[in-house]
Amino acid sequence: MAARTRSSPLKELPPRAQEAAGTEAAAAAAGPVIAVKRSPAKLQRKRPVLRLPPGCPTGPWPTADAALYDINRYTSDHSKAGGGWGSTWLKGLLHGNSARGDQRVFGCADHKKTGCNWHGKLEETTDGWMWYALTEHNGGEGKLAVVGFGHSHPLAVTLGQRLAHAAMREIPEELRSTAQTMRESGAPIKDVENWLKLEVTKRTGKPAAFLYEDVRSLVGHSTSARSWDATNFIEKLAKRKQGDGLAFDIKLDVDGRLENAFWVARGGMEVYAVGCVGLHL
Repeated sequence: MAARTRSSPLKELPPRAQEAAGTEAAAAAAGPVIAVKRSPAKLQRKRPVLRLPPGCPTGPWPTADAALYDINRYTSDHSKAGGGWGSTWLKGLLHGNSARGDQRVFGCADHKKTGCNWHGKLEETTDGWMWYALTEHNGGEGKLAVVGFGHSHPLAVTLGQRLAHAAMREIPEELRSTAQTMRESGAPIKDVENWLKLEVTKRTGKPAAFLYEDVRSLVGHSTSARSWDATNFIEKLAKRKQGDGLAFDIKLDVDGRLENAFWVARGGMEVYAVGCVGLHL
């Protein structure tokens, strides 16, 4: 009795697919590839010609996140010549191989909004993470033209323009721990914000580049903690009084938390003047 043998799965595939499958099988059999980190000197010899903007930090940095933080602090500075822009990760970790270390790619924070192709690549070396390459937006057919510093869009040249972009706002890393401790000790978020802004101005001589919501995101540890913060509510009452003359009054407890609040409803005085008919609270 003749025995029927089953065809090899590779023989049932087209030639190119057979080659790809064979390569994958060989790679799996060989085990995971171990990235070999290059020395900074070897990286400099092997990498493309690198022309960084004047004053841009070069590393090395202990981690990729530390590198991006430092680079973004530089790129976001609206006061430098030409203006500022935000930087953000574009891809996850690109695993290294026997010839190079792991790499990460970051780019302009407006890459999705404007199609800006400004991006850089970092590589992990024996001394830490360093620049590997920088590519500027070069326009081209059907693409936006190049604007300052190799971007496809105007850069931020005022603090207001900078604050309009979340990626460009920054609470200095060296102040974050103290701010969180202040909040944990019971300080209102508004007081933490005021302290942070004062410290930034004292240290840098420049106005702080962050908003109240950034401070709340940093120190408002939980939804329950944020629910007790009435700063936005009080600020809104103050704006109503300033803009529309609508009076209000508040009472705080011994810990500085809001205990009671009174405010005049919009149109309330008119209704009161005719005997409170139709007044709905």
